[in-house]
Amino acid sequence: MRILFLGDIVGQKATAHVARRVPELRAELNLDIVIANGDNCVISGVDPMAGSGLDRLSAELLLSHEVDVITTGFHAFDSPDCAEVLGYERVLRSHNRLHDLPGKGILHIEHSNGSLTLINLATTRLVDTDHSAYETFQHVEKRGVTLVHSVGDPHETRVLAYAIDGEAAAVLGTFGHEPTLRDYRLPRGTVLVPDVGMVGPVGGIGGFDPRYFVAQAKGEDASNSLPYFLLEDHPMTFDAVLLECDTREVVRIVRHSEIFTLR
Repeated sequence: MRILFLGDIVGQKATAHVARRVPELRAELNLDIVIANGDNCVISGVDPMAGSGLDRLSAELLLSHEVDVITTGFHAFDSPDCAEVLGYERVLRSHNRLHDLPGKGILHIEHSNGSLTLINLATTRLVDTDHSAYETFQHVEKRGVTLVHSVGDPHETRVLAYAIDGEAAAVLGTFGHEPTLRDYRLPRGTVLVPDVGMVGPVGGIGGFDPRYFVAQAKGEDASNSLPYFLLEDHPMTFDAVLLECDTREVVRIVRHSEIFTLR
């Protein structure tokens, strides 16, 4: 089974590019399953709560263009559409988020080339959770290849991966929108990618214009003069990892990165 996992999609233009590129990649790389992190598909440019996150139009665009599953992280609940979108069968939120919120964080996929269990977990202390990522992982049913999307900083993702080493085929992290240099195979066989990266503008702060964040760091009030989330007008990166799996384990991992300009 060949699985492509895409890092954070950042912005509407990146979302549109993913919709164009994924059908091509499925043929070029002979992919069985494509998973994309859609947590930042919509960027309001002014207020992170004003339509940011994953909205219905973005989710439906990706799912209709051969993305099999959309995972999310912190911003899934920012969209006014969140209750509807997180109710989609193939959209996942962190499974250890508060359970009175919409959606779920686990999906079993049966494919002609094997079975996949995909689990979306939040490791970071910035997210309200009912249970730790480790505890939640222990109480979910696992079939075939077990893949964990870890939403948290690379250090916490590493800790989780070592805690479940040998129980998960792979732990793939997203958080900072910058791919980590090294990938690992842990002592008991779990493959670890601390941060997959993103599909979005190169440069700035994770693809965003740094001016607002710099003003914050200096203690200045930029709320009336600078937008909170403003995407950099730079070439875009397409960061992903390709996993080649047997019935239960990852036998090969390859980073897949492209730089593109918007059409």
